[in-house]
Amino acid sequence: MVVGILVVLWRSPQESPSQRVSGSSDARQAARWTQHRLEETFARLGIPPERITTLDVRTRQWEGQQWEMRILRISLSQQGQMDRIVEGLEELGRDPMHHVGILWTVKEEGFRAADLWVDDFLTHRILIQRRPKEFRSLQRPLGPQLALILDDLGNVYRPIKEVLDWGIPLTLSVFPKRPYSRRIAQEAHLRGLEVMLHLPMEPWGFPKKDPGKGALMHGMSPREVKRVLEEDLGDLPKVCGVNNHMGSRFTEDREAMQEVLRVLRERGLYFVDSLTTPRSVGYRLAREMGVQSYRRDVFLDVVAQKEAIQRQFQKFLHVASLQGFAVGIAHPYPETLQLLPELFRRSSQAGYRWISVSKLDLLAAQEGRGSYKQRRRAGYGR
Repeated sequence: MVVGILVVLWRSPQESPSQRVSGSSDARQAARWTQHRLEETFARLGIPPERITTLDVRTRQWEGQQWEMRILRISLSQQGQMDRIVEGLEELGRDPMHHVGILWTVKEEGFRAADLWVDDFLTHRILIQRRPKEFRSLQRPLGPQLALILDDLGNVYRPIKEVLDWGIPLTLSVFPKRPYSRRIAQEAHLRGLEVMLHLPMEPWGFPKKDPGKGALMHGMSPREVKRVLEEDLGDLPKVCGVNNHMGSRFTEDREAMQEVLRVLRERGLYFVDSLTTPRSVGYRLAREMGVQSYRRDVFLDVVAQKEAIQRQFQKFLHVASLQGFAVGIAHPYPETLQLLPELFRRSSQAGYRWISVSKLDLLAAQEGRGSYKQRRRAGYGR
């Protein structure tokens, strides 16, 4: 399986909005223009309207601008249509009146996913899937999805070098401002692995419990929260999302978390609530604010012993079987790293599918099962 392949067709969408060149239109104009051009493109390519589904419309805000970002799914019936749509989207990038950037976030057999940035604004997320009629009855549904985050990375390199060579689609969560943070993030990206910022936050019990460098502390002003967070994000390349390190006190503070989530929303990053406290407001607040977000279902190695890790991994599989997916967190303990390759092999053979965190929504849409949010509302999970 190809994991996390990024093809930049115009300008790197990994840049923050403030780093990109200002466009010639406001956000609403950019969104309307893109929708109109997409409709023209699909009609020209002979894609009937019934094969184009609007999965979601999300309100986004940045620097006083507000617009609607649409998530579209295109179901194809013919072999050659995939290539024609890809070519049609590339043509948008050559428009003389608008700055258009296309980020291909998934490229797999029969499935593509792309984000469209127009004049600095993320206006559309497009999912393209090929489902030939003659094979539809033979296709097996995707198995339960396992998204495992390996966090607390950046202090040492040698054990993580071995992890990078495994070929397992883990999501690596890396501390800011640690000796090997940038090196791990860069090498993970080159191997197609997804990288998150493991964001230190103040816990209850500080200073005895120290979250470390680059931490967000309770009582910081909104401006200070934004400054520290942007410094942490700038310390790592190719970050796709954020999860909290410690933070039992900070994540209970709604106003403080609002400022964090505003920055993530502006940058198009997702948030994973590590749930270091049952009173965390992070996950629900992120959903309210329109930030792509998830929450941890299982810690694999709270007790770093072989038998305990295996029991937690069985719980990880059980949760995934019940709700169709599970989000787990593990740490680079020797016992964990020794077990993971075998646990990956056995679970894959049993039909579970390992994916990066950002693909949870994309694969749900590919299967026609709705978004992560919709599955939560339907009763799958907590």
